[in-house]
Amino acid sequence: MNCKSFKTTITILMMALLITAFFKNTCHAIIVTPSASPATVNTPVSFHVYMGVVGCNMDITYGDGGSDSNGNWANSEITFTHTYTRPGLYTVNVAASGACVNNGIHPPPSKSFTLRVSDFNIKRMELKFKNNQSKITMNRNEKTPELYVKLKFSGSGFLKGYWEVDGLRKNYVFKHLAIGPTHIIKYPKIPSLPTYTPGTHRVRFIITQPALNITFPTALYFVTNKEDISRNPIKLLFPENRDKLAYEPIVFQWETIDKAPLYLLSLLTEDKKEKAFSAFTRQGRYELKPKILKSRLKPETQYLWQVTGFNDQDKIVAQSRQRSFSFAKAVTFVPGNILFVTNLTKQGEKAISDLKTKFNLQMLDQYEIVSLKQKATLFFTKIDIFKIIDTAKTWQDIVSAQPNFIFSTMSEPMSNLQNLNKLLKINNLNSDLKGRGVKIGIVDTGVDAVHKDLESAIIYSKNFIGNDKDTAEIHGTAVAGIIGARENNFGIKGLAPESKLLALRACRQVSREYPIGECYSSTMVKALDTGIQNNAKIINMSLGAMVEDKLMSKLITAGSDQGILFVAPAGNTKEINYLSFPASHPKVIAVAGSDENGSFFPNNTIGEKADFCTPCKNLFTTTPDNNHNFISGTSMSTAVVSGLLALSCEKNPELDLKDLNTFKGDLQALINHIKTKL
Repeated sequence: MNCKSFKTTITILMMALLITAFFKNTCHAIIVTPSASPATVNTPVSFHVYMGVVGCNMDITYGDGGSDSNGNWANSEITFTHTYTRPGLYTVNVAASGACVNNGIHPPPSKSFTLRVSDFNIKRMELKFKNNQSKITMNRNEKTPELYVKLKFSGSGFLKGYWEVDGLRKNYVFKHLAIGPTHIIKYPKIPSLPTYTPGTHRVRFIITQPALNITFPTALYFVTNKEDISRNPIKLLFPENRDKLAYEPIVFQWETIDKAPLYLLSLLTEDKKEKAFSAFTRQGRYELKPKILKSRLKPETQYLWQVTGFNDQDKIVAQSRQRSFSFAKAVTFVPGNILFVTNLTKQGEKAISDLKTKFNLQMLDQYEIVSLKQKATLFFTKIDIFKIIDTAKTWQDIVSAQPNFIFSTMSEPMSNLQNLNKLLKINNLNSDLKGRGVKIGIVDTGVDAVHKDLESAIIYSKNFIGNDKDTAEIHGTAVAGIIGARENNFGIKGLAPESKLLALRACRQVSREYPIGECYSSTMVKALDTGIQNNAKIINMSLGAMVEDKLMSKLITAGSDQGILFVAPAGNTKEINYLSFPASHPKVIAVAGSDENGSFFPNNTIGEKADFCTPCKNLFTTTPDNNHNFISGTSMSTAVVSGLLALSCEKNPELDLKDLNTFKGDLQALINHIKTKL
């Protein structure tokens, strides 16, 4: 390159850098989010400001003469707080000052918006029972009469408050009051006021917005030691008193009586006597759903459970004694288990032997990971596993060391009929495409290999759960049915009714009543390796966890490099806004669900992050013992995508992730693509 060409190249690079820096420092906008709109007089309002750049001064004017400033802003976001003393419309303005320029940053344009401030005020409060007084007496365990608070107010605004019983917060209330001048708020029927402890109890309704500088009124109810003599005893069957249960769904059971066609199951915290959960049923049993377990009940907490019986007039006619129970500590890995990986060398064997001797480890399992050309060894120890893992990671011949992570399947039983073929509008697909010859590995709980809809579909079956009998289980059988149930005039037809299924049992069903399954790193690695070695084109993993398993990640990458399509659910938890693993792996097709209204499941954030979104509510599929049922969850969504991929792979055996990227998550585009192959 001559001198002139070199100078020209340098000039072009410098101009590119300057243009990049200019756009980097100008493509920002100020975003302001007030905590309340409309706001209320004499109630602080928070203004959350986001600018996207740092190193600027930030000024805010509130429109009523007040203002604030934050100099030399070191963060991209900040919160200002201001209190308005008069109602009205105020123009709020937020701007970055010239200090940005001094720091080499072009300031974003200022942001202005109008905020309405209302004159909302609570003038009077009255707490009364149904007897129109603020005091009442009742017997122990008697159903409490109606309690309400009557509010007299002026203006309009957002009311925030909560019911307080004996100093403990019970129920939160959020209401917008606009039509006055009075409003009545009733204490909720469920959970009702506690009457199982004799003595005087105090109830208050505390208002947190608008701000009030008053003494809140108190209602009193006195509970006597006298028990309601009209009640019959109910005998509790399960769980037993002081039982310590696994943190998984259970079935509460009791003996029914003729006088009580309706029962109320109540779960209370033993220490504070707060109601954790309650539900009505007409049977002598109640199945605690997984969602309720995870959201309402905690491990290592003592609970009381009690059953109350009602007659046809909704009067209490029977009641049980209280029993105590608790759940064992929930873990994300198998306690005491460590999974080591070494190369297939003598040095690797010696490292495992030295670890076993040094820490007095008990070997549970050892197997070759053929796809990685490595060996896995599973040990048990009573020592802190993380101390051993930290030590092992420094050893040259130990490739990896990790806990034996626990994964869970993602489904739940439902009860409304929906037709998957009609939902997806794919009734004519199977006239030609049926997934012929496409191998699909189902890494899941046990599949019913003798189910009439599945017996000819399963070409390979293996159980990787040590010391656990291979058995037909709900979740794995349901997933297999959605994908490959046969056309045989018996039950249902899967999306790919001529595909070949590999039933790889890496999970165990943890409850007889629910399809939830539990899987482990050690069993998942075996199952994935087996699927890869048996030339599966698709591997369906209808499971997930909130931890990343690096050993599984290596296997997924190795399988993807061979052209295998891995499919997994994005998640089932509404409160989580990030993909579960293995769906979060870049080589895995992440699948979210959609409900009956077409809304994302479990939430919008997960739906937008997923690669595909398919129906997940009430899918009719196979269950053990030649049965069928309705199952919901993103596990089933995952099976839907695996079935559709099998149809596409029948015509295009070389289909890979790059091909799927062209659909940009549009499920209908994938279906249309399959139809064009007909």
